[in-house]
Amino acid sequence: MEYLSRCLDELDTVPDFNFHPRCEKLHLSHLMFVDDWLLFARADDCSVKLLLQAFTKFSLASGLSANLDKSEAYFGGIYDQAQGSLLNILGMVPGSIPFRYLGVPLSSKKLTIGGWDKVRKGPGVQIKKIYRCLRPQAPKVPWKRLFCNSHASPKSIFILWLSLWNRLMTKDMLLSWNWQCDPICVLCLTTAESRNNTVFTGCCSPAKTVVMLTESYL
Repeated sequence: MEYLSRCLDELDTVPDFNFHPRCEKLHLSHLMFVDDWLLFARADDCSVKLLLQAFTKFSLASGLSANLDKSEAYFGGIYDQAQGSLLNILGMVPGSIPFRYLGVPLSSKKLTIGGWDKVRKGPGVQIKKIYRCLRPQAPKVPWKRLFCNSHASPKSIFILWLSLWNRLMTKDMLLSWNWQCDPICVLCLTTAESRNNTVFTGCCSPAKTVVMLTESYL
C-alpha cells in the first residue's frame, strides 16, 4: 500500500491534475485505513483519469485491483450529466451523501454540533463514547474467549483472527489468485491445503493433533 500512496503522491507534480477544492491547500488526494481507500479529486474527466492511471500503475506492479462491486463514487456540486460521464470512467455506482464510515458521519458540509450528540457530555465529549460509536456492534460469539482474556501470544491471536475471516494465506487461497503452487498440504502430503484442513477440522493427522491439543486447553 505504501507504493500506491507514492503513486498517488506523484499526482502533485502533474499540472493537469486538480485537487478537490477542500483538499487543495493540503495537497491531499487520498486517505487510507487498512485496506480501504478514500480518493479525492476535482470532478473533471482529466483529474479522475489521472487517479485511475495511478491506481492502474499500482495494480500492474502488485497484481492487486480494486473491488468495484464494493466501491462507490460520491459527488457534490455538479450536474447529473457530468456525474454520468465520470461514473462511466470509474465503472462504479453513485453513493449518496451524507454517509457513515467507521461509525463517523461524513458529509460534503461541515458537521454541526448535532452530529456529535451521541458522544457529547455537557460542553465536552467522551472518548469512551466515541470508541463505542466507532466500534461495530455485533452479537456475542462463542469464540470470544479465544481473543479476550486468553494467554495466547499476539501472533497466535492474529493468525486465528485471519482464519476466522478466511484471510489466511493457504495454498487454496493462493491458487484462487492464479498463483502457481503445489496445492498439497505440507503437513500431511496427501490432501489439498486449505484453512479448514489445517486450522479447524484438522483432516490431516498433524493438524488434527494440533487442534486436539488446542481444544484441551480451552
